[in-house]
Amino acid sequence: MNNEKAIYSDSANIYPAISVVIPVYNAEKYIGECFESILAQTFQNFEVIAVDDCSTDNSCAIVENYKPKFSGKLKLVRLQKNCGGAGIPRNFGLRCSRGKYVWFIDSDDLITKNSMEKLYNLAEKYQADVVHCETFFNFKDGEDWRNEKNLTVSDFQKCEFVKEPTFETNDLIQRINDFKNQKYSWSVWSKLIRRDFLTENGIEYPRVAPTEDLLFSLFMICTAQRYLRVPDIVNLYRSRSDSISNSHYKSNLDKNFKDLVSEMADGFLSAEKFFNERKIFIDNPQVKFLAEDIWVQYHLRGMTTLWDTDVPPARWLELIREVFDNFKDASILHAFLFSTLNIYRTKNIKLQFQVNNLQQEINKLRGV
Repeated sequence: MNNEKAIYSDSANIYPAISVVIPVYNAEKYIGECFESILAQTFQNFEVIAVDDCSTDNSCAIVENYKPKFSGKLKLVRLQKNCGGAGIPRNFGLRCSRGKYVWFIDSDDLITKNSMEKLYNLAEKYQADVVHCETFFNFKDGEDWRNEKNLTVSDFQKCEFVKEPTFETNDLIQRINDFKNQKYSWSVWSKLIRRDFLTENGIEYPRVAPTEDLLFSLFMICTAQRYLRVPDIVNLYRSRSDSISNSHYKSNLDKNFKDLVSEMADGFLSAEKFFNERKIFIDNPQVKFLAEDIWVQYHLRGMTTLWDTDVPPARWLELIREVFDNFKDASILHAFLFSTLNIYRTKNIKLQFQVNNLQQEINKLRGV
């Protein structure tokens, strides 16, 4: 459990079928449309928990104004300290939730009119821990999402989609490899999740913003007994252009490199803790390695914008030393990440390191 305090008022007396958890941060431009898509649902046995992460705009006022429309089914949780990502607010929403199922939705996205009805019926029929939707509707920010001409069917995965509800294999190694090969998307808004499954397995978001969804989804893949993939399309994803550009990363090389590696390290330690509490991974360390390696390799691939610079090789070595000096007390982490990072780095032709010189430097850092 985390130590932040939240202000939460609960006046409802019934337990809903679905708890919709929405992290909110400066979402005044979009949160109203998100709420409207929820109000329009054919299925009405739900609660909505909006978790405000210290917004500086009118987001909270908009949420308050919508409360009468939801007739007591909308709650507002106000965090007292900004968390810097959606994961911790989602944890608070999960703890406040009372539904049999939980659906994490982003404040700038929408859902189709019969989405809750579809997902709830599927979850109940198949008694699923997780109902996983493989595709979604995409529309550009500023376009009218009500016009079908502006919607395209998209996906995040690299696999053949199911044509009917299909349970995934319970072969853990196969699941992990499938996750690595992007058979499953790790966006949480594409999943309806049984709440007791999360609480019984101690699954919460780690403090690794902004990629906490990856570990959260990986934990579910590794623990769910009944993981159901379905062909239904229920999400409307808003494509926004206000993302951080490559030029930003390159202009802040030192800081961004250190932030990315620190995030990778924090996630690695979170994964270590999670897997070390489960007998199957204690008894099969090679399976734990496969799972943890997904997290590390993802971040290494994400650093390509940083590798593609004219930074001298000597400066790269200095950066790596500075970063990994912080993890000397975590020997497993230090060895795993340092070796992997250097292997990845030497694959880049631009760096032109001689293998023998690099090995000498690695040996010096390890005290060999």
